[in-house]
Amino acid sequence: MTQLAHLLVFFHLLGMAVLVGLYGAVPSLDEPLHPAKIAVKLALALLIALFAFQGRQRTEWKAGWLRVGLLSIANTAVAVFA
Repeated sequence: MTQLAHLLVFFHLLGMAVLVGLYGAVPSLDEPLHPAKIAVKLALALLIALFAFQGRQRTEWKAGWLRVGLLSIANTAVAVFA
């Protein structure tokens, strides 16, 4: 039963990600691509992934999660305002 619940949660989150991604991607198809914006977002995403994987190896890592959260907010800000 637990496996079924996990599977349902997985597909629920996957479906929501697809909907949000499509909703955000359709209006941006008319706008030209900005290479600098894409480079900044890619760099922030790589830093977020690096810090998150480092955090999984440590037992105490509260400051690191704050750093990941702030970088995620910065990545969202670049997407919206730049």
